[in-house]
Amino acid sequence: MRTKIVILSILLIFFTQTLVSQTAVSERITMFNSETETPGWIGVVLGRVVSLGVREIADEDLRQLAQERTKVTVRLQSKEGILKGDTLYIVNAKNLIVSRFEVITITESRSFGYLLVGYGNFRRVQTNFRVVQHSKESAGKTAYIHKARGDYHRKNGDVAKAIVEYERSVHLNDKYAESHIELGYIYLKKNIYQYALRAFEKAYKARAFIYDNEDLLRLYSGIIQVRSYNAYTLEISNRAIIKRNIDEGIKVAKEASEKFPDVYQFHFDLGRFYYENPESQDVKAKYHFLKVIELRPDHVESLVMLAELYLKHNNPDRATSYARKALESDPTNNRARDIVYRVEN
Repeated sequence: MRTKIVILSILLIFFTQTLVSQTAVSERITMFNSETETPGWIGVVLGRVVSLGVREIADEDLRQLAQERTKVTVRLQSKEGILKGDTLYIVNAKNLIVSRFEVITITESRSFGYLLVGYGNFRRVQTNFRVVQHSKESAGKTAYIHKARGDYHRKNGDVAKAIVEYERSVHLNDKYAESHIELGYIYLKKNIYQYALRAFEKAYKARAFIYDNEDLLRLYSGIIQVRSYNAYTLEISNRAIIKRNIDEGIKVAKEASEKFPDVYQFHFDLGRFYYENPESQDVKAKYHFLKVIELRPDHVESLVMLAELYLKHNNPDRATSYARKALESDPTNNRARDIVYRVEN
């Protein structure tokens, strides 16, 4: 009987500690630099101080000068979102910041779980004080974690779970453009153009935070694909809606072609927007189609549109020249064959 009571007591303690730990992971507090500071700022509690000591110094002479309370050991609730070099804060019972330090190491102990070590001045710190991360830094890293999970699910074909993780990512950090981009491409692949455009536009507003040119290129391409669909494929008769999509497409394609001048596709997209614009912009269209031909001489669509532009402006020789070049790459192209026939007959 006594044995059963002991086992039940141990289990009760274990589950109680687990529940407290799970609850504390998301604990947020308002912390202050001083008692008079307002309004304070939000922090996420990561763990508590378990011990204070002396910072390890390799140089023997300097080691003699090492002061007490220059090393802190923290028991973490979770290591998610915490990286070496991060700046963390220690607060007292009144939520006043009593120390700031940099993360040196994070290790895992079988007895205590994750332990973090940091160096700094901890004269005003006591054991069991809470260790806090600024909420913006925490949210940013947590957003990155959800983005990575979304990538994993998407690569494994579980689109529903990927969407959930990407949505969690942007909920934590709405300026996380990369997650918006991934959402945009998921919806684009499913032909849900309205949702795709919404995701891409949110990413576009946050493009200043995109550091990888590949992500920026994908963003431009995604927006252009949706705007092109709305302008050329979507069966609408409202000229104002068509023009708005063309104008927005021109804005993004122009920016893309300036950022990536050697990507022929952006020049073609921009040339086509000018070409299809209800307000004639043939000169600009011609310039970008010629740029495509410079980068990719066998680009059939650009050759055909150049032929059509020259025919439109009464230059049959140039028109047939570009039409014949198009037919060299695509002998069955009816638009190019029609131009040649019209000029020669």
